[in-house]
Amino acid sequence: MKKNDISKKSSIKEKNKKIFSEKNHEKMKKKAKDNKSKKKLSLYNKPNSTRNQLSLNLNLSSNNDLNNEINKYKSNKTTKTICIFHIEKVPKIKTGTNSNNINNINNENIPYYSHLNFDRINSKEEVSCAGEYLEEIYLNLLIEESNSIIKPKIGYMNMQKEINEQMRAILVDWIIEVHFQFNLRQETLYMTIWIIDTYLSFNFVSRKKLQLLGITCLLISCKSQEIYFPHQNKFIEVTDGAYNREEMLKMENEILKKLNFKIVFPTSNDFYNILSKLYNFEKKQYFLGKYFIESVLIDYKMIKYSGSIISAASTYLVMKYFGINGYQKLYSKYVIKEDNPESVIKDTAKEIYLLIENLSKSKYKSVKNKYGLTQFENVSEIL
Repeated sequence: MKKNDISKKSSIKEKNKKIFSEKNHEKMKKKAKDNKSKKKLSLYNKPNSTRNQLSLNLNLSSNNDLNNEINKYKSNKTTKTICIFHIEKVPKIKTGTNSNNINNINNENIPYYSHLNFDRINSKEEVSCAGEYLEEIYLNLLIEESNSIIKPKIGYMNMQKEINEQMRAILVDWIIEVHFQFNLRQETLYMTIWIIDTYLSFNFVSRKKLQLLGITCLLISCKSQEIYFPHQNKFIEVTDGAYNREEMLKMENEILKKLNFKIVFPTSNDFYNILSKLYNFEKKQYFLGKYFIESVLIDYKMIKYSGSIISAASTYLVMKYFGINGYQKLYSKYVIKEDNPESVIKDTAKEIYLLIENLSKSKYKSVKNKYGLTQFENVSEIL
């Protein structure tokens, strides 16, 4: 065999060997990749895997909302955890007064409230309550107000030995200032005054402990209504060090036990927010009504009127002042059971107006000063 033939054959062998090794390397690489993916898949299929899980509890109103949430997490490539959605089926609330899904309703009172008929077309979406559920919300508030056992007792100040109406007015006026200083929600203020009056209706309080009662009730309301609120030490500071933290926590424990932890009650603020939406109040009109119902908090004698009556009377005053038509509906639709709703609303409105005039001349200036600010459209200056 020639020398050139031998060299040619050897080069062919080396070339074939190189091609074979490259193919074998590719096969091995692919096999390793497959094994790696299988191993990863088996890890995520283990029921007791140690991987982190993102668990979301969603109350979704439609399947589209669920799909949007799932797609959102699928599109997030940086997320290495598996998303597990626990979907709770929310029962649909039936419209009308015969719904069985409304809790704590006395069925004996339902026929009376069946006359409620809300005009949802004119409702504003800016107010924080859904227009489609206004009927159920207002109905629930009315029935809860009517059936509540624990609530302020008319004339409770007669049983108090060391405090009087004037002291209560000074306390409420001060709490309104503190509430505004802390930049708290309106619901917190009304709940605070309600807890104070309810507690004083069944318990004696000394003059020295009255301010402690007020600031502690504000703390309780913050825990119920606020997401973020000042530290407990801030509540002590506003009392100028008159009490310490231990005294406040002891008072908090006593209040909650005496009221059996029942501190949520429909207030005039709750009713007024819905009525202002139903009547399409503008900003100035809305704040004028808020000025009325907040001024009522200072006068002890106004406890004789329920929150729904005060809100209806305040709405009546706003509509009369701005010349808004349709206030006649207040007499028949938006109040609790009364023998003569029209007379009750008008009498309450007169008392509120006189109260506003008297407060303007008195030393209790917190509400007037507050609603005289630009952010409240200076409504206290127009009367």
